[in-house]
Amino acid sequence: MAQIDLVTGGAGFIGSNLVHRLVQEGRSVRVLDNFSTGRRENLNPILSDIELIEGDIRDPAALEIAESRRCCHIGAGQEQRHYSLYFQEDVL
Repeated sequence: MAQIDLVTGGAGFIGSNLVHRLVQEGRSVRVLDNFSTGRRENLNPILSDIELIEGDIRDPAALEIAESRRCCHIGAGQEQRHYSLYFQEDVL
């Protein structure tokens, strides 16, 4: 069974470019994104080549579904005034 690369925030600008690159390299890619800032259109050219899960990284059920041994954590909020919220997303 092929190893799957999980990219959180894979529909955002940076995440989607990473996803495109991984697909070009022939890797199996799973994307977890809640589309709060990312765009589905960023992934349209490769939707048939990836597994896309719409969910939030703070949701344990979504994380369980998206589980992978290798993760590129790109998903994070952009609003800088809510540091405690982003600490929960990125650290906890």
